[in-house]
Amino acid sequence: MCDPAHVWITNPYGNLPSYSWRPTRGVLLAKTLVDAGFDVTWFTSAFNHTRKEFYPSSLPVADESGIRYRLVSAYGYRKNIGVGRLFSEAMFAVRLTLESRRETCRPNLIIAGHATLFSGLASVLLAKRYGVPLVIDMYDLWPEVFQLAFPSKLRWFARFVLSPLYWLRRQIFTQADAVIALARINLEVAASAAQIARKDRCLLVYEGIDIKNALKEDPAADVSHISSLLDTTSAARVRFVYAGTLGSGYDIQTLLKAAAILEARKALVQIVIAGDGYWRTDVEAAAKAISSNYLAYVGRRLNPTELHHIYKESQVGLCAYVRDSTVAMPSKFYDYVAEGLAIVSSLRGELADLIKDERFGLQYEAGSADSLADTICRIEGDRKLLQSFRRNAKAAAAQFDSVAQYDKVVKLIKDLLAEAKGSRNKV
Repeated sequence: MCDPAHVWITNPYGNLPSYSWRPTRGVLLAKTLVDAGFDVTWFTSAFNHTRKEFYPSSLPVADESGIRYRLVSAYGYRKNIGVGRLFSEAMFAVRLTLESRRETCRPNLIIAGHATLFSGLASVLLAKRYGVPLVIDMYDLWPEVFQLAFPSKLRWFARFVLSPLYWLRRQIFTQADAVIALARINLEVAASAAQIARKDRCLLVYEGIDIKNALKEDPAADVSHISSLLDTTSAARVRFVYAGTLGSGYDIQTLLKAAAILEARKALVQIVIAGDGYWRTDVEAAAKAISSNYLAYVGRRLNPTELHHIYKESQVGLCAYVRDSTVAMPSKFYDYVAEGLAIVSSLRGELADLIKDERFGLQYEAGSADSLADTICRIEGDRKLLQSFRRNAKAAAAQFDSVAQYDKVVKLIKDLLAEAKGSRNKV
């Protein structure tokens, strides 16, 4: 084995640094491990899940932070929920087991992200092949998310149809030496299936945000093309921003209908949307039909400087998800609070509890444009409440700093490696 300790991250999802307007969980985790002295190789899919396109073959195999990347062959697909995605992950899993053999440095430990299906099974087999500890990072609630593909009246039947995938998840998690999860519900599901992992090795690790570096601004950057789309003519207008995926699991249609309602009410608000996905053409059409004073679409792919400029000119961040969404703690939430934005969200569960306990925003009813419009108008009509929400959001951001979150993983890995070394010495 190589020195220093070599950690493999096997995760087909999560944008590489040059393909994202913010560091993803995989990048934050990998960078923290490199900074802690580990040698890190990340095996990821050659097909970018967010953009639905293949990475170029010329993509560098390492970045300035010291993380090495291995692009593993996979199948392209258009829908987040569908057979194509399952086939893509199955192909990734097979190729991972084959292509990983080319590595000159064997792993001392493997971290498997998005490990509830075939890539998780491949990670289990790799950990057994090399006789190393396996840590599973519980991202999303799979296969629960696939239930959204069923009509609402048939959701009760989905559990039976998807039972083979639930069985597969249980088999994978029983082999984990430790689990980490980015939300409370994810941790509960993972810990209940992780029969080997001790309770103190089942950790809640929020995705978080690198607060020290995330909020840096480039004063020389030209953001005039963004500024021209933002209604800054009235200082009294409150700006609400949605930045992220425009996928089928997001409450985008409700957001567009609410914008039309707000225009009819002549409310002093503007909704700003940034991102790409399934609903993009609908967003573009709505942005043409509705006055830009009320709805602005600022683009598919923004760089961090452009996004930061939008946040700086906004007051409220939107977390808009469909009623049965399995998302618990969305990535955009951390960006919002770090920028001191109040939150309007449709999610139930952990984020709803945080919004209530920390008092930094309001909930609306998913799927109801009237509920969203009323919630937006309530914030617009009470500026003292808005300022209170923003102060509380800024104060709450520190608990989600990625350094503090991922330091827990560093300690966990050191403990696992020390235990594994002790076991080998006894043999």
